[in-house]
Amino acid sequence: MIGLSSLIYPVLKISDVVTANVLIIVLGLLASLYPAWRAARYVPVEAITRT
Repeated sequence: MIGLSSLIYPVLKISDVVTANVLIIVLGLLASLYPAWRAARYVPVEAITRT
């Protein structure tokens, strides 16, 4: 590209790392809570017979 150097220096900010980790944790919790909530609504005998 015109006006850009051929050498790129990567920059890693601590706020980017924290944001990515928080996002992963929140999405992981949301993805795991929904199936757990559905499983908690079943009576154990019903859950066994529905498989």
